[in-house]
Amino acid sequence: MANMSFLNINSLNTTTQVTPSLGGTSTVSRLFDRDEDKQFGSGDTSDATTTTIQIDFVSTQTIDKIILQNINFKSFKMYHSGVTASTFTLSNNITTTSDWSTNSLTNMYLIINSATAFTQLNIDISTTAVAASEKKMGQLWITSLNTELTDNPSAKQYKAKIKRKEFPVEMSNGGTDIYWVDENFQVNINLKYVSTTVQTALKSIYSGNDHSVFVPEPTGTSWVGTIYAVNWVGDFGQQWTKDFKNTGQNQIMKLKEIAK
Repeated sequence: MANMSFLNINSLNTTTQVTPSLGGTSTVSRLFDRDEDKQFGSGDTSDATTTTIQIDFVSTQTIDKIILQNINFKSFKMYHSGVTASTFTLSNNITTTSDWSTNSLTNMYLIINSATAFTQLNIDISTTAVAASEKKMGQLWITSLNTELTDNPSAKQYKAKIKRKEFPVEMSNGGTDIYWVDENFQVNINLKYVSTTVQTALKSIYSGNDHSVFVPEPTGTSWVGTIYAVNWVGDFGQQWTKDFKNTGQNQIMKLKEIAK
């Protein structure tokens, strides 16, 4: 398992950035609303027609992570800056270049081999896993690595949960009904023997006064699809591991998913 990572915020965050070639304009907000179950739909169902999703950036973005959730793409290609030949080299063993002919993955955590300057991201989708289906995608994250932990916490040091917002109501017959509003990710992490380098990087995230993107399992070929935009709430908790301060520090973090 790869080490837990903190990524920078998604460079895709408004509908005006997105231009679909054939249809689906009304669903482009689903590409970044952080609900992977609600999918962008291309509006076409022909395997003979290529759908292009074009993402434009206000300023040049340095990108080394592109993450796709809940897709049904079989044959597709990604390139940058509007040049079809400008595919990018990937380093996490799914494929060496951003061009797929027989993809079967529904979630893809793509690591670009060398951080690349993007003015635009283009996704050309030709065919789908089920032939002649509408091209669909739940979420698209376009971002870059902020910090990767040098060591993952143990199970005892990592307490994660999905917290549900709900309103239970006792009915007249004594039974209970529940109104569900939403659910959000929360985690408490207590790292041991944290190096000065990691401490400095984590302090930068804490002091940034903005959310970051947390990936608990950033693997390549079998990524499980868990990724969260989170706020670091509370204090920047630290404690010395032992009485002798040169043995390193523990780092305490409390992360909560931002509102959707």
